[in-house]
Amino acid sequence: DIVYLQHWPMFTTWRFRDATEETASVENHSNSYNYKIWRMLVARKNKQSGTFNDVDGGSHTYDFTACEHDLLITMHGHNHQENISTADGLTAYAADILGDNRRCTFGLIDRLNSKVTFWVFDSTGCLDPLELTI
Repeated sequence: DIVYLQHWPMFTTWRFRDATEETASVENHSNSYNYKIWRMLVARKNKQSGTFNDVDGGSHTYDFTACEHDLLITMHGHNHQENISTADGLTAYAADILGDNRRCTFGLIDRLNSKVTFWVFDSTGCLDPLELTI
């Protein structure tokens, strides 16, 4: 199975740890690079095919229909806050890499039970574990 790692987060909607509803991401409009990559990752998750148009107008087709393994989750850094997305059936997690106290994040993927658990900690303690479905 596959875990997609990228520094810059990409998702069409996101929420904070304590929120229940996801908010539309301003950076991911239909012509943005992040949106196009996100759509391709969703196609990979759902084992679909499609076309990616680059900034120069070039068209690139992809076909994930024959893939045997799953794309479990996308994980990202860069942000100064923790962001979570479950849009389009693909779970994305962006760690709070700095925080006020130089936070660290540890994630454990439980493929058998289709979940991932994140622990966020710094020199003062650890937040409650965050469990997400993948």
